[in-house]
Amino acid sequence: MKKTFLSFVFVAISMLSSRLVFADNPLLINGQPLNYEYFSIGSKGILTMIIEDSKSKESKTIPFKVYLRRDKKIVHLGGYTADGQLSEIEISEVLKFANLGDELVIEPVDKKYYTATRVFFLRNNLVKFISNFIMYGNKKDGC
Repeated sequence: MKKTFLSFVFVAISMLSSRLVFADNPLLINGQPLNYEYFSIGSKGILTMIIEDSKSKESKTIPFKVYLRRDKKIVHLGGYTADGQLSEIEISEVLKFANLGDELVIEPVDKKYYTATRVFFLRNNLVKFISNFIMYGNKKDGC
């Protein structure tokens, strides 16, 4: 019984380890991992989505969709449709249609990679700077 169980566990682990998995951060801007902290409505660069082969540690780009949501409705982006399948996009081309408070949705086309979906609540980096200044910039003791 123990041998059968251990064999099953070994087979399950080996099957899982051979699958493609997502990096901690499946989004790249200009080939570098997207820094979520500084991503804003003014961001620029070529956006791609990747997965990694857990055995070879090599990554490959996967097709994705990108769109804006405003008040739970998809925003029309000029000539681009939310159904479009992309391998890369200049993110500023999408963000030029955005307003503060919109959601930027980036999701893989293939539903088996759904865990790579990212939704960003768009803000301006100036708002972050001001809030950080208010929280940390007024300390009188220099800490």
